[in-house]
Amino acid sequence: MVGPEFDTTSPADAQAAVGVSAATASDAAEAAAVEKFGYKQEFERVIGGFASFALSFSNASVTTGTFLAIAGIFAIAGGAGVWVFLVNAVLMLFVGLVYATLAARFPLAGLEYQWGTRLTNPWIGSMLGWLALGVVTVSTVAVDYVLAATVLPALFAYTSGSGLTVTMTVIILVGQCALLVLSTRLTSAVNAVVVISELVLVVGLVVLLVVVGGIRGMWVPHNLISEGAATGPGYFSLGGLSTVGAFWLLISISFFSISDGFQGCANVAEETKDAQRVVPRAMMQTLIYTAGIQMLLMIALIL
Repeated sequence: MVGPEFDTTSPADAQAAVGVSAATASDAAEAAAVEKFGYKQEFERVIGGFASFALSFSNASVTTGTFLAIAGIFAIAGGAGVWVFLVNAVLMLFVGLVYATLAARFPLAGLEYQWGTRLTNPWIGSMLGWLALGVVTVSTVAVDYVLAATVLPALFAYTSGSGLTVTMTVIILVGQCALLVLSTRLTSAVNAVVVISELVLVVGLVVLLVVVGGIRGMWVPHNLISEGAATGPGYFSLGGLSTVGAFWLLISISFFSISDGFQGCANVAEETKDAQRVVPRAMMQTLIYTAGIQMLLMIALIL
């Protein structure tokens, strides 16, 4: 007589098995989504939710946008111009929703080419792809050149001429390429550490400016409503063909500080886990964090 059979699988083993099954199903769904557009899944999906956000956030660069924009604020519209960036942030959230929808609909690498091709035709998609490649190439070399020309000499106390700067720029570029080729996972890990450092440092700088400024009695609240040299009845004027009010002129400049970078995670959608959900979320998180931290930093600087 044979007794009843019992399942000897432990709860932990059963939970792990369910996790593996879910991961396998997710991978299969992602592969099917890619194949629907005529591709075969080749990349390993190693980019998670935070890494996807970190990639976009590092592209958006809160610090670069803030310090490039702050001079324009004072020169064009005075301290009151900071509130233009709040208007811009709200507008960009609507743009971000459109991008997020496209990212969910087309979870493919190379957003400019992929989206342009499917929304219009392959010729326009190819032109957008080449333009995007040109922008990335120029901006990467430009950032690395500035790093080699200013940051490295200050860090390592040496005098850099034009020849040495070019050499150091090439070395930095080769190092970046090696990191990318070596491992997507390692690249994501390095980028995540850098983003966490930037967030901590920028938030710390805001607190330091506000606290130290308050203790030393250096706050100038009027700066936040001062129109500066541009004050006058035409400050908010929409103007005409050749003139425009300072407030509206600054709007066109403010878009630069937050309009680019947040969509960067879509470029690696085919290497992202559950891309149709993770990538759109990372885009919106990047826009919200970038706009919020940038506004706090600029208000602290102006105050």
